[in-house]
Amino acid sequence: MTRHIVTEAVVLKAKAFSEADRKILFLSPELGLLDAFVYGTARGKSRLASGTDTLSGGLLYLYHDPVKGVYKVTDLKSSNLFLGIKNSLPKYYRALLWSEIIIKSLGGQDSSKVVFSLFHSCLEWLDKLESPAALDLINLQFLWRYLSYQGYTMGTEY
Repeated sequence: MTRHIVTEAVVLKAKAFSEADRKILFLSPELGLLDAFVYGTARGKSRLASGTDTLSGGLLYLYHDPVKGVYKVTDLKSSNLFLGIKNSLPKYYRALLWSEIIIKSLGGQDSSKVVFSLFHSCLEWLDKLESPAALDLINLQFLWRYLSYQGYTMGTEY
């Protein structure tokens, strides 16, 4: 594996690591679930701060240190910040539920491309939808498809 990696990703969790740094957990179609450090995000002038917030998506440029076994975000191109989700509490709770399910089930392990595609497309739909009934339907759709990808449902996949 090379030291410099470029991958599409959605940040599932972001937390403060030190005074000015952040540690993120993201889902990538190629790498699955992965932790990475983002240095200097709390200083206020960092261009990486908004793109590495929870439920932000885009292209991540990573550096892998094979000696320490850690990843560092060196750059990013934000393609979707999902502001419609972040500005609506019902939408935000649904998206966080999906994130926690993916985290707790280890991101589908071998099916990370399928899980990433499902998660990203459902986030895009959730970002656009407005009616409460539609929010419930997209929530059920995500949960049902995720369970079927993991092999917990009987019958055919849709």
